Amino acid sequence: MFKLFTGVPLSMIIGLLFTYIPGVIVDQSIWQRAMSAKTTAIARWTPVISGAIYFYFSAVVVLLGMIGVMLYPNIVAEQGNADGILPWMIAHYLPRGLTGLGLTALFAVAMSTASTTILIAAVTFAKDLVPTFTKEPLSSAQELRVSRIATLVIGLGGIVFALTFSGIFEIMLIAYGIFVSGLFFPIMGALFWKKVTRTGVIASIIASAAVMIAFLFMDTDIDVVVPASITSFIVLIAVSLATYRKEKLTPPVLEAERLQQ
Repeated sequence: MFKLFTGVPLSMIIGLLFTYIPGVIVDQSIWQRAMSAKTTAIARWTPVISGAIYFYFSAVVVLLGMIGVMLYPNIVAEQGNADGILPWMIAHYLPRGLTGLGLTALFAVAMSTASTTILIAAVTFAKDLVPTFTKEPLSSAQELRVSRIATLVIGLGGIVFALTFSGIFEIMLIAYGIFVSGLFFPIMGALFWKKVTRTGVIASIIASAAVMIAFLFMDTDIDVVVPASITSFIVLIAVSLATYRKEKLTPPVLEAERLQQ
């Protein structure tokens, strides 16, 4: 634990790189904040500044985890995982007033992340998915009603998912893996590649999800996000090239926006 270059398998490091770097790039919550920027310069610099600050908090979290292991070395054996180490440290080592503040901050971090993610998912469902099936846009009242129902259903689904799997870190890896392997290459294709097609995107998402689910039930040291991401990329390229028609060309998103300007 106290050696910088040993202790973590290379396959896990590769899996983490495949998971979190693409995950941050296509994370809707980050895009949501960038879209709310007042100017282009603010939209450009805010992620850079936030990323620099993120390094500091990452170091803090790692150091807290190492301290926790030294103070409570048997937590995994006694509780099954190390998820409770931070609340345990707050409860045992902070003064009484700061204990409540620390636990409140812990819940606030979780709730703020959950609320943002659920809100984005519900709005996407109401504004993008439902109109695809109804063949016409929803009214404001209908959008509000659908998004409220979607918020409830997605929130309950998240609770069931969290109760099904044990370990926050494992849950995040699975959730991020499904998210990244299914969306990273389709989104990059929609932004930058002229020959990407809707059929290619849908096939890519379905194929990566199938590989992801299959590898979850296999006993292997390979991080599931790696084969799922590779599958997503290959299927996207192959199916898009097979279904591409020049007469139906839609400019990439960024190019279309430049043409409008």
